[in-house]
Formats: sequence, C-alpha cells, structure tokens
Amino acid sequence: MHISRPRPTLEDIYSQLAAMPHLGVEAGDIFHIPSEHLNFRSDRPFRYCAVVALEAAPGDKHPTRAHLIVGSTRPDFDTSVPCVEVAAGSGGLAEITFFACDEASDVPLHILRDRSQCQYLDRLDRDQVRQLHDAIRKSPTLGHLVKWLS
Repeated sequence: MHISRPRPTLEDIYSQLAAMPHLGVEAGDIFHIPSEHLNFRSDRPFRYCAVVALEAAPGDKHPTRAHLIVGSTRPDFDTSVPCVEVAAGSGGLAEITFFACDEASDVPLHILRDRSQCQYLDRLDRDQVRQLHDAIRKSPTLGHLVKWLS
C-alpha cells in the first residue's frame, strides 16, 4: 500500500531551512558584517570577516555560532601577530586583505544567513582556510578557537 504525502510548499522548505542555520555557512566564507554584530576593536561601521570555525553547543551536532577573523586592506597590525594575506579577487575581496590572527569575534549563524544584515562575498579556497587555521594555532591570543578548527 502506498501512502501519499502532500508535497511541501516553498514556504515549508524555507521555514525548515531557517531552522537549520548551519546549512550553507562554512569555514572560509567571507562576509561583510555590520559592526553591531561584532566584538572587535573597531570604529568602522562594516567589516570584512572570514569564518574560521563553526561552534556547536555541547551535545549538539549542529553548529549555532560562527567564529570570525577580521580582515583589513591595510597592513597596520603588529607584525608579531600571525597573519594571512589574501589576494584581491580571492574570496570575493576587491583588494588585498590581511587577516591578522590577534582577535576574533563570534556571531549566531542566523545573523550570517540574514542577507538584510550581512553580505556574503565568496569562499576562500582550502589552502587559504588551512593557512588561517595554522595562523590561529600560532596565535598567542586565539588558543580558545583551536578546538573548533577542522
């Protein structure tokens, strides 16, 4: 006997996806994020950030938060800080961008998925993500992120 189920509507599908904010966000994603969502030492209203890790609550298999490193088009950071230089065009960035691994911020994943609040640019390639993870592991201030790195 075949049981027929009604086909879900697009609204049903979108509502199910909204309940799973981890979908579509990965380490290496670059976002343009308003500063009110971040806890960086910055007076700029928007920041280009690289997602470096996703965090799940203890016992939960789905991540709910993203950890971010801020990028700057000016190499005005302490040279003793591990840094990754990303070429213009990579990750959707218009200019050479420096990701200094001296501070990080985290945001709920639903903020990143809300296109009215954040702009997704593109994703870095695997080698660049590995470089970011290596720089975080060398950072004297970001040791707390190591457990979330892939």
